[in-house]
Amino acid sequence: MAPPLPRVKRLTWAVAAAVSLLLFGLVAAQLDTTALATAQVYWPLAGAGLALLFGEHLLAALRTHLIADRRGGFVAALHVTAWHAVWLLALPARLGEVAWVAVMRRTYGWSTATAVACALVQRLLDVAVIAACFLLSTLMVFDLSGDGAKPLAVLTAGVCLLALVGALSLHLWLRLAARLIVGIGRPRGWRRRLLRHLLQGRRWLESARHRRIVQLCLLPTALLWVTVFTGFWLIGQAVGLDVAFAELLLAAAGGSLATALPVQSIGGLGLMEAGLTGILAWLGAPAASAALVALSIRCAIWVAVGLFWLVATVAGTVAGGKAGRAKTPQPQ
Repeated sequence: MAPPLPRVKRLTWAVAAAVSLLLFGLVAAQLDTTALATAQVYWPLAGAGLALLFGEHLLAALRTHLIADRRGGFVAALHVTAWHAVWLLALPARLGEVAWVAVMRRTYGWSTATAVACALVQRLLDVAVIAACFLLSTLMVFDLSGDGAKPLAVLTAGVCLLALVGALSLHLWLRLAARLIVGIGRPRGWRRRLLRHLLQGRRWLESARHRRIVQLCLLPTALLWVTVFTGFWLIGQAVGLDVAFAELLLAAAGGSLATALPVQSIGGLGLMEAGLTGILAWLGAPAASAALVALSIRCAIWVAVGLFWLVATVAGTVAGGKAGRAKTPQPQ
């Protein structure tokens, strides 16, 4: 069953659509239509890249399964991950994260605070791993003896460290916020509701800390993003982009970080393509080839999400049917 969607104002839709169309159009304008008509795609590499992008969602489901303490079985994690991926691509302003919280509440029976805390931990781990990949590729591509790459490396290392520390110490920040609310005076109205959410989220985070959930989910998160970026590289190779893996890793990590910017867009459409194309062109790749890779990756992402949603839906239907048959009393 689809999660309840957050209400989105028409202005939000309009601004997000305008930004996405503008950025996507700028990237598409870099394509060489004459060369595109004669371009050849090496389909085995493209298929391998698509398979890795599909595997990304399996790893995301595994992480959700672990962070939910295996509640509901792996099929429940597939359901949560599939709907999250769909709404993340379909809704503006990253409101897919709100739908993600809603579907975790419905699937696992969590409170809103618990679902938000779970989502925050996973997102902080994502940012830490992406920043680590960006830092690693920066060290591989650039010569740090020059002055240009040092600030970039230091900034990326800081982002990685802050995100990782934030994921590990989120319960402390919630405890501090709760104490500040109590210290102001007797909580009433919205402060009382906020305090209740903070305490619920901290309770789940304390339990997760004792079970070492964050440390347990760090490996699946790292494998998830290595799988994603390897899939991007294979798709780039399939459409004829001749760049080293480290250069594509730098561009892909930069494009992924660009989608986290507070810019209105629909499912990151245009933001990732602009970041990926811009970094590849900056590294010396032809603008037309970089744009072709970015658009090919976007198409592969859509296909992978659609296939994963179909598989998760079928798995949920089969599991539900088996559970129903198991509960049906047998005739004596």
